[in-house]
Amino acid sequence: LAVLPFLSLNSGEDGDVLGLAMADALITRFSELQPLVVRPTSAVQELRDAPRDAVAIGRRLGVDAVMDGSLQRSGDRLRVSVHLLRVEDGRPLWARSFETVYTDPFAVQDAISDQVADALSLELAGRRSHRRGNRGTADVEAYQEYVRGRFFWNRRTEADLRKAMDHFQAALARDPAFAAAQAGIADCWVLLPLYSNVPPREAFPRAIAAANAALRLDPDLAEAHTSLAYARFLFDWSWQGAEEEFRRAQRLDPAYPTAPQWYSYLLSATGRHDEAIANARLAQRLDPLSLVINADLGFGLYFARRYDEAIAQFDRTLELDPRFPYAHFGLALADAAAGRHEEAIAEARQAAELSGGSSAMEGALGYALAAAGREEEARQVRRALEQRARDQHVQAGAFALVDAGLGDRGAALDQLEAAYRERSRFVVLMGVWPVFDPLHADPRWDRLLRQVGLPPAVTGGATTAAR
Repeated sequence: LAVLPFLSLNSGEDGDVLGLAMADALITRFSELQPLVVRPTSAVQELRDAPRDAVAIGRRLGVDAVMDGSLQRSGDRLRVSVHLLRVEDGRPLWARSFETVYTDPFAVQDAISDQVADALSLELAGRRSHRRGNRGTADVEAYQEYVRGRFFWNRRTEADLRKAMDHFQAALARDPAFAAAQAGIADCWVLLPLYSNVPPREAFPRAIAAANAALRLDPDLAEAHTSLAYARFLFDWSWQGAEEEFRRAQRLDPAYPTAPQWYSYLLSATGRHDEAIANARLAQRLDPLSLVINADLGFGLYFARRYDEAIAQFDRTLELDPRFPYAHFGLALADAAAGRHEEAIAEARQAAELSGGSSAMEGALGYALAAAGREEEARQVRRALEQRARDQHVQAGAFALVDAGLGDRGAALDQLEAAYRERSRFVVLMGVWPVFDPLHADPRWDRLLRQVGLPPAVTGGATTAAR
């Protein structure tokens, strides 16, 4: 089942937010009903402004049925119309209208979800969890701020992550016990070092603190366990502890796609490529239109040295959105590894431009130029990064990429050691990153792997590392 954002028949942002909040609440409720498999909010939130062809959207999402609806407010009254369509032939399965006082939209959500559950003839006895309908807050405005936060968080740019954090903080200002909003803040902090110039040592302690605060409020919140697991993996290098947190998150909410998505990176980092790709594919099945999940599947294939498959996956991601810089970044690396040097340079240029000058993506451009034999241009990229580093934080891993492409192994290892000191996410994946394969023969390589806690046997391809 996919639940689309409800269409507001009144103009204005409030109606759009309420429409998305309605869909999010129903998705939460229906996800607790077995054996229903419900697409997450992140899979449908970008469809708010899409043409309202529910059947076509359902086919894109790979579901059997689509729920669509509209909202119309008149004074203090709210009218909600809902219908359920079978994707196979577009046949209506169910339709209903409701009216309620606008001051209590939660009551509308509860009424709709109960009616739809009855219409689907689910045997609910024993199938509703103890967390049935739990939004984590009874404050409507706090909940709407949270929905706004998740909308911006899924867009994955620095500006949007900071907007998301503002909305999560606004939700907490209204309800300090709102655990999901605390988890949202943690999720913003774990991503900012990748999508901005925030140093890891500044971001990750804040992420861990926010995730722990969320768990004190709700020990069974899968989102918070996932945030904590990702931070413990990327920053603490606590491999076993992070893996236990990821698995706990998946047990608590098997439908939450971010848990297998981020867990796949830990599995890749330790050389368990088949498991990594399986988890990335699971995340993709849960959220098939997520740009970042589709791109992360491409990275899992790239780390496993399955370059042709990785290129095809990055291409499919870019079919969803040709302006997604993270997919251009991955495609540049995969093209370079496959010997497609001119294509790699073109993709890396797009990644750097579309990202607004991400240092990691500038580093990939330098690497692609060097790998193609255009060394002077690669050195120009490196000098530009050096100039930028005078005024702001630049990831040491970006320099390592360029140096590796130039064949300067000593300089590349110097930069990876600097990345180790800054607790960069580059170092947890360096053992399986094809870019760094030429460094493996240097004695400093194994020492650096041991410092991070990775087994020296970790490489790409079919290698399986010990846990």
